[in-house]
Amino acid sequence: MLASLAHTHPPSGVAVQLAAALDLFEGTFSSGYVEAGVAVPLPLGLTGVATVGYQATLRNPRVDVPSYLWWRIGLERGFGRGITATLGWVATDIARADCAPVPGRAEGGQRICAGRVLATLAWAF
Repeated sequence: MLASLAHTHPPSGVAVQLAAALDLFEGTFSSGYVEAGVAVPLPLGLTGVATVGYQATLRNPRVDVPSYLWWRIGLERGFGRGITATLGWVATDIARADCAPVPGRAEGGQRICAGRVLATLAWAF
C-alpha cells in the first residue's frame, strides 16, 4: 500500500510532502517519507531551489535498507513549452560502508551515495 499527501503554498514557494509505503517488496520492509522544499524567484529568470527529505525504513533482516536524510540545493530556469533546466548539489547522509554493499565486490560500500553535482533537463508534456 502506498499513500501520499502533498501541499504547495504558491506565494511563498514552500512545499511539503508526506508518504508512507507498507509491505514493500513482498513484505520485506515498510517505509515513511517526509520532504520539504522552497523555491525562491531570482533575477535573470532563475529560481533558487532547496529541498530536504527523510526516508525512514523499518529494517528487515532479509533486506538491509537504511533510513537516510537527503538534500539538494540549486538553480532552475524555465525555457517555455514545459522545458526546465536544473543545476545543483545533491547529497545523502548514508555512510559509504552502508551504501549498497555487495558481497564479493563492494563489501566496503559504494560511492553512489556521496554528494555530487546534478544537471537535469526536463520536458513536461
